[in-house]
Amino acid sequence: MPLIFEELPITKAAADATHFVSEADNSAGGNLTGVGAGLSGADLVFTQTGTVDAASAGWTSIAANKGFTVTNTFIDTFMRNATGFSMLWHLKNTTAAASATTAILVYMAGTSPANWQNFASGITTQAQLITQMIGKFGTNLVCQSATPADILPASSEFYVLESNDYTNDLSFVGISVGATQPTKLTDFVVYAVSTAAQTVPASAVSCTADTNYVLGYSTGGAAFSFKSFTAKLGPSVTLA
Repeated sequence: MPLIFEELPITKAAADATHFVSEADNSAGGNLTGVGAGLSGADLVFTQTGTVDAASAGWTSIAANKGFTVTNTFIDTFMRNATGFSMLWHLKNTTAAASATTAILVYMAGTSPANWQNFASGITTQAQLITQMIGKFGTNLVCQSATPADILPASSEFYVLESNDYTNDLSFVGISVGATQPTKLTDFVVYAVSTAAQTVPASAVSCTADTNYVLGYSTGGAAFSFKSFTAKLGPSVTLA
């Protein structure tokens, strides 16, 4: 199954009508404001929780009980886009408590429609790197490694990509390690692909305050640093 990967912008200066970008430029306890994808007002804002540290040298450190949440409209804009959507995180310095069963880095879950979730990314004692749940009872993808430290060493930068092609029922999750952003499919050292049928939510996605983290976690004592987040109206991995 030949696939094509489309490189995504990672700076606010490169955002446009199709791509939203937010960068780590917050003050101590301050929110982030992104640009692009036709969003405006509060829907451009990543709201901090837990008094997040100020960005330093282009990175924001996110420790226990800290993170950034987004509006339901933000989630709805991308996840209910007719052709699909993509999301790319640029992160580094990931740690998780040894006793953690689920250390959530990114989590967005819908409480409406019923049983609909989208994305959860975590590091666990079971070596789970990425779990993606798309659509109501739809795709469930897991990227795994027997030794997570080989994929996400504590001092390395890495990118996490999620792409969903609703037209072709194609889901992709992957990790690219290093400071250089991924530009081709082979840059992803571990990834998973599914062609299971997806169900695009027919009604607005509604999230509760503790499940709409775009950067943060719910359990497990994870910590990491964030540089940029990109969301695209449309898939970034498609059939050739």
